[in-house]
Amino acid sequence: MRFKIVLGVIALAILICLSTSLFYSKVQAQQTHAPAVSHDVTVGAQIGEFVANISGFIAPYASVVMTIDDTIVRSTVADANGYFHLSQIEIKNGFDHFCLTAVDVKRLGQSKACFKFTPVSSNYTKTNIFLPPTLGLYKKEIDAGQEALAWGYSMPGATVTLHLSDGRTLTTTADSSGYYEFRPKFKDPGDYELFADASYQKQQSEEPVDKVKLTALSLAGKVGITTEKVGKTIWELLSGPIGFLLLAIPIIILIIILLRKLLQSRKPGLPRTLEHHGPFDFLFRQKKLHHSWYVGY
Repeated sequence: MRFKIVLGVIALAILICLSTSLFYSKVQAQQTHAPAVSHDVTVGAQIGEFVANISGFIAPYASVVMTIDDTIVRSTVADANGYFHLSQIEIKNGFDHFCLTAVDVKRLGQSKACFKFTPVSSNYTKTNIFLPPTLGLYKKEIDAGQEALAWGYSMPGATVTLHLSDGRTLTTTADSSGYYEFRPKFKDPGDYELFADASYQKQQSEEPVDKVKLTALSLAGKVGITTEKVGKTIWELLSGPIGFLLLAIPIIILIIILLRKLLQSRKPGLPRTLEHHGPFDFLFRQKKLHHSWYVGY
């Protein structure tokens, strides 16, 4: 009777583990195949009474997107010389602002410039816009005392200036492809903001509306962030099906050990042979010196 109870306990433990593992797998599959959350994005301006024509330059083959109140109106790609055109854009009476966002051909960085003007009551044209250089960081977190790598694209041969929130300014010249880079060093830990502008053929670029953020970490700050990342990884591991199995396996082993102790403590006189125990014979086997035997007779 007791032996049947043991078998039932083991079977129940295994069933619980399998059921929970299947449950986690099903939940994960549902999350994986769940439809992506959609957001309504309006592409194209509303039909209006007038048209706008926008043109300028940024860097060879850069992507340029025009938006009005975060609504994508039109996009284009600059030509091999860095010039772009956005033509015949329908606008409404009172049109008075728009933004242009540029992303360089290597996707190293981006820039954004916005324009505000008197509301229009006729067709609108703006030309010769020199967009600010694209700007990105190789790493957004560095150790205090190390160099950061800031890079991007502008017009070939443009003079690019990097502005840092600690008051420093650095200047370089873009190469024949428009690429430039800076390697400023940050001695003190803290948060910094960077932005870039440029001049080309005596014309100054527009001022960017967005700034790039960089953090220089002290040793204590680096340890804290590393500890937080490790803790988050461990928590994600333990909260999933793998974590459950890691907890369940030691419990099952403990149950088997306790059951073995329980069965070996039965009253003497009961037969304990291999024929009676079958596949659970390992619960009764013991070793002493270099010999093995079955407890009992």
